[in-house]
Amino acid sequence: MQVADGCGAPLLGTSLAGLAQACRGLALAEPGTDEHRVADAMRRHPEMVSGTTRPERALHRAVPGL
Repeated sequence: MQVADGCGAPLLGTSLAGLAQACRGLALAEPGTDEHRVADAMRRHPEMVSGTTRPERALHRAVPGL
């Protein structure tokens, strides 16, 4: 099943529980794992996750290590 989030790119449908598990996996990933590298990249470049004008980017910049 594909759904749209408003940005125009098709996405695979996922449950809220599945999304939460994926975020937990990124947040708790052990150093050296692919998941940890993804989380580090998201921390270093929050604009690649939410864009440059959204509140999430400001939050990422304001809270060290978020």
